Amino acid sequence: MEEGVSIVSYKDQPIPQLFKDMTEKAVKEMEERGYTSVEESDVRTISRVLEPRFKDLMLSYDEAANQLVKEPANLEGTPFDDGELLGANTSGSNHDGKWTDISRFYKFDDLGVVKLKEVDFITSRGRIQVTEELINEDVNGIPATYLVNVSNSGAAVSLVFWATDSKEYTLYAEKNGAKDEGVKQRLLELARSIPAD
Repeated sequence: MEEGVSIVSYKDQPIPQLFKDMTEKAVKEMEERGYTSVEESDVRTISRVLEPRFKDLMLSYDEAANQLVKEPANLEGTPFDDGELLGANTSGSNHDGKWTDISRFYKFDDLGVVKLKEVDFITSRGRIQVTEELINEDVNGIPATYLVNVSNSGAAVSLVFWATDSKEYTLYAEKNGAKDEGVKQRLLELARSIPAD
């Protein structure tokens, strides 16, 4: 695998056939109907973190940012200011007591709760393979994936994923972007407002 970020067809990725089949299904469903079918557990990930039983895992943004190896993207003066910052948590790999990844949670009037996950894959010596067939957008000239995942109950999560030379970003909203084009446009607006690292 190449260093940094590479764009590779799912057919050529070193993953089990089951995952290749799932990716092929997602590509076809997005093209045909604008969303992919997923399990219920795959769409209830944001609001679950905000449940009272998990409140001890939520940190203030400053607490979380101080636990990172590298400084996270500065979102001051961006459309993220329109939302209420609910908190953050850290994850990823640990290097001398510091973490590589941060997830921030915001509440917006139009989108509800939004999660921004920022992954420092260089510090953890990781590599990113972007699936060529899922690229359908761009974030400031960087190839990006916009996906809408919907469960049988109708619950949904829409997301934008992209990777720079040093970080991977995913922006999630528990909204059905296949039913409301405004969700996609708003997520892309937020994504494109994040300063390049």
